[in-house]
Amino acid sequence: MVNVMYEGTVYDVTNASYPFKIPTPVPREALRLANAGDVTVIRQILTAVVMMNHRRLLTAHPWKCVECQKPATTLQLHPMSYLHLETGPMIYDQPGPTCERRQCQDAHNESHHQMVYELAGTRPGEYKPVEKRN
Repeated sequence: MVNVMYEGTVYDVTNASYPFKIPTPVPREALRLANAGDVTVIRQILTAVVMMNHRRLLTAHPWKCVECQKPATTLQLHPMSYLHLETGPMIYDQPGPTCERRQCQDAHNESHHQMVYELAGTRPGEYKPVEKRN
């Protein structure tokens, strides 16, 4: 087993925050396959790691929905794979607390995607290759 660091910060509408850094064991062979480019294994690792820690993050604070301020009942997860890092495999996430309303969940996910597009300098559906650094 190899520890994959699951890290990020949960924020809610009240500006409450919970930074987390949770080592989570992953089979060494799965990590090898992920780093060889097996997209199915990458998705399996991301899903397994975030779901193993979902309840812990959800119950770390009495979160309020980021859209309507009602008590949060779930976290919208946005894991990003950094399993390839030589300094140690990592998954970065910015979970967003939401209530049970689908409208709030969809609105949060849309605003998160918009933020990612702005940071990447792209628009939805537009591909912008990343230059490799030596």
